[in-house]
Amino acid sequence: MESIVQTVLARAAEFQGFLPIEDLDMQITAYQSGQQYVPHYDWFLEPGRTTNRLSTFFAILDADCQDCGTQFPNVYVDWSERDPRWCEYVDCSKEVLTTKIVAGSALYWRNLDSNGQGRRDTLHAGLPVLNGSKIGLNIWTDTIVPLLD
Repeated sequence: MESIVQTVLARAAEFQGFLPIEDLDMQITAYQSGQQYVPHYDWFLEPGRTTNRLSTFFAILDADCQDCGTQFPNVYVDWSERDPRWCEYVDCSKEVLTTKIVAGSALYWRNLDSNGQGRRDTLHAGLPVLNGSKIGLNIWTDTIVPLLD
């Protein structure tokens, strides 16, 4: 599993401009039957923070559950006007953006807008694992937050 994680980290670093792997913050998540992650943001509002999470990768390392993807409840999609090939990776029957669990795939999104403010459309949740399990890898890229007087 360690070599898989290193490969995923290297690809995430390269994707974002050849960042050193050791500068990325990561966390492995392992969901068992009945577990979920409620809707949340990956960025912070805490005053006095010197860093914030600019972006997120969520890589699916292994999964054998059904309907246990990641959902973005603030992102509405009309799938009738999209290429049907997307339906291999997203649940095109849902009105809000909901990914399918595909081992070896990854999601990427920017948590902060161009002004360094948290984006409300990045609210997301790890849907409940009703049977089986899923193992993912969160990779966050931090940015320095300017301190306001």
